[in-house]
Parts: sequence; structure tokens; C-alpha cells
Amino acid sequence: MIYTLTLNPALDKTAELAELKVGALNRLENVRQDPGGKGINVSKVLAELGCPSTIGGFLGTGVGSVIKQALNRFDTDFVEVSSPSRTNLKIVQPGGTLTELNEPGLSVDPQDVEQLLGKLAEYSGPDAVVVLSGSLAQGVPTDFYVSAARIVHGAGGRVLLDADGPAFAQALAEHPDFAKPNWYELALYLGIDGPAPEPEQIAEYAEELGVPNAAVSLGGDGAVFVAENQAWAAEALHVPVRSTVGAGDSMVAAFAYALDKHLDFPEAAVLAMACSAAAVTTEGTSAPQAKTIEELKPKVKLRRIK
Repeated sequence: MIYTLTLNPALDKTAELAELKVGALNRLENVRQDPGGKGINVSKVLAELGCPSTIGGFLGTGVGSVIKQALNRFDTDFVEVSSPSRTNLKIVQPGGTLTELNEPGLSVDPQDVEQLLGKLAEYSGPDAVVVLSGSLAQGVPTDFYVSAARIVHGAGGRVLLDADGPAFAQALAEHPDFAKPNWYELALYLGIDGPAPEPEQIAEYAEELGVPNAAVSLGGDGAVFVAENQAWAAEALHVPVRSTVGAGDSMVAAFAYALDKHLDFPEAAVLAMACSAAAVTTEGTSAPQAKTIEELKPKVKLRRIK
């Protein structure tokens, strides 16, 4: 069973714009809205892979009702709070250039946090795969993912982590089963300056996270995967870019699926690259289609680097 957490969900409005003119009128085109948030995005991809999941987290008032209605085909179990959920605006320009304008989102009380941890305990067990991803809502302590991972591991479940900043750094102390930083997040955690080095060096840096399995996403430069003193590099697939929103979440979904189905690591890495590439061909935060993912899998080239 897979359980995804989204602590600060959003109604994502995505629009296309030929040229962003600061200080002037901009007329948006092809505006669409989707329920968003990293855990929600993961569950949408899992559904395309034919793998059910439960979406949890916090849900606020206002557009929260729109988010909930848009997720009516999914199994959801939110803690509903009294502050409003957020609306995010994502502007996509030719070539896939993305500008994001995100609201701060909802705020929660300590009792809301305890209620969510209680729900997490109910979903945890030896067969549980729990995805901890995304930003924390206001009022959530930075060690929330530490507490969450401890609950899941205590019940014999497995944890996937996709976060940044203090929440990411602190959660590593609980040794999640999988972590997916991008290069910027990994460099920030390790205190490294400069552009991404060669894949072999990235793999060495990724091993410093102290987790059994990790993927470092590199955007248009592909990704590096490490597991059990082994490492692979993969180049990005050449596909038409509509929006890069959700590409990293699609990669996390692939590994959640792999853990749930007990796939070997290289097979999971191939699926991750195919899911990520398929995601950038879609509009907004809509999930990539299973057909597209399957068509891209044979095109993924993994290179063993360790």
C-alpha cells in the first residue's frame, strides 16, 4: 500500500505566455487548473501506472473544496483545517521555461499536526510505502518528516523523501529508504558551490546522504542513481517540452511503484527516467499517460558508473 503526504496542497493554475513582460499587461493563453502538491502529483502518476494509493495531508478552506472535488477519483484522507488552501500560478514560455508564483498556503495548529501523525500511524505497516514530499505548511515543525519517518519505520514500512532545506536535512537522520534531491538541493545540503560536476562525483556526493537508495535529478542533464555501493547515470530523453512541473514528482512515483512491486533498482531507474520525460510532455500538472511512459522506457540508457 502506498500513502502520499501533501502538507501544503494547491490549486495549480498553469498558463502559456509567449513573452513575460514585467511591469506591463500580459495576456495568458491555454489556462488550466489542476490539484497540485508533490504528494498529489505522485499519486496521479501512480494511478497511470495502475497502482492505487491514498492521498493524505492537510486540506484548507476556499479552493480546498475545489482540490477535493478534483481528486474525487482517488482515495483521500485529509486532515481538514480552518485556514484557506492556496492557489499557485505557473507560467510556461516557449521551450518549457517555467515561472512559478506560489502563495504561502494554509497554516495549521499543533493539534492538526498530531491528528495527521495519528492517521499516518494507521496507514503504516510492513507493507506500507510512504512518500514524504514537498514544503511544510505554516505551523508544521521542521522535524515533522523525522517524526513521520520514525512512525513508518517503527511499523516496518518504507519511506521515500523528496523535500528541501531543514525538513530534508533533519529527515535524513531517520535514514529514509529513498531520497530524491535535485542537484541544487544536494549541493545546498552539503555546502557545495558551483555547477553540477561529472556523474561519478555526483554519485559520491549522493552517498553522503546516508540512505540506501537515492536519485539526483539534473533536469536537462538527466539523473544519477545510487544504491548499495553501486551507481548509474542516465541522460535526459529528448522529448517535446510542454511543462517541467511534476517531472521530479514523476520520478518519485516510479520509485514508490518500484518499492511496492519489489522491482530491482536499475529497472526502477529506467521507469523513473521514462516517467520524468513523459511528464514534461504534458500540460500543467496532469500526469503522464501510461502509454507514453511505456514508449519511452526502451529509449532510456543507463550507464554503470560504479
